[in-house]
Amino acid sequence: MSSSPFADWIRNSDGSTGEAWNPSLGCDCGSCYLAPVLRQTNGDADAAPAYAGLTRTGDDGEVTWTGRINLLDARLTIPLERHKPTTWWVNSMGEVFHNGVPDDFIASMFAVMAVAGQHTFVVVTKLYERMQHLLTSPTFRHHVHSNVDALSGGGMRAPELRWPLPNLRVGVCAEDQDTAEPAIAALLDTAAFTRLLYAAPLLGPINLRRVPGALGSAGLDWIVTAGEYGPRARPSHIDWFRMLRNQATDAKVPFLFRGWGTYRAVELFTSSAFPTGWAFRHPSSGVAAAVMREPGRGGQMRRLRAGDKRRDGSIMLDDNTLALRMGRRDAGHELDGETWQQYPGYGSF
Repeated sequence: MSSSPFADWIRNSDGSTGEAWNPSLGCDCGSCYLAPVLRQTNGDADAAPAYAGLTRTGDDGEVTWTGRINLLDARLTIPLERHKPTTWWVNSMGEVFHNGVPDDFIASMFAVMAVAGQHTFVVVTKLYERMQHLLTSPTFRHHVHSNVDALSGGGMRAPELRWPLPNLRVGVCAEDQDTAEPAIAALLDTAAFTRLLYAAPLLGPINLRRVPGALGSAGLDWIVTAGEYGPRARPSHIDWFRMLRNQATDAKVPFLFRGWGTYRAVELFTSSAFPTGWAFRHPSSGVAAAVMREPGRGGQMRRLRAGDKRRDGSIMLDDNTLALRMGRRDAGHELDGETWQQYPGYGSF
């Protein structure tokens, strides 16, 4: 088995945390938290063959992907070795549909998913065009079926290949309206038993009603969202999360809020109890004074406005909303005082 430090959102049917399955490693997307996390959690990436050459460290200390993809054939059959029904996050440290992963290798992954019918698999991708092409291709389906036969030749019983795979949840990544619309449209046009939107990090509002069919009976089956994590994290506005939650609940689509990330947004309100005249509710310490004025150029005090960064690292998102830089663990995963951990087919945990 393979674990991931961020697989906490992957849940088994009994509520326990699922597993990560990484038969290939590597990516090349920018602003990705996984590159430095991979180095932190696995030591020096170049010291281990599985992680060799995947990341580089720049002169400024930033860890980024090199674009190299490592294919790990020995990991392909890991789910077949586990009999207990488990939910697997597929390629939690890479991109399933990366151009560096050959069609045949992806077909082998899907064949394992087909044979391991007791398990549930979650695939999330940014590369929705290749996902759509492969999952709607009769040729790819034939390759999957051939690999199922090959696995069965090793003593396994070949199940009848059901397509789309009923134990697979396929999702697309989006961070705002511009990225959501084409990704969701491609997903809705893809053969999938369960479709999910993975809006993480959420960097802008997403109005799903602008995507035809997204909230219909044949639309999204699950909405997952979270803020950005890492030293270069950008904050998310609380209203963006509320917008997704409200659309999900109105459409009776399960909604999972993974957490705030590095920043947590809080709303400001007037209060005569503090000299500043403004306050906010701190997630851990209660009502606190909000400093709304800081010295500007020339030392003159000025009112903080949207986009201004305070001396404590927090950022004004608008005149009435402040993003506190707290770190992923302290920022937590409550939205309006509630945790939202809903799963398709499982209910809530």
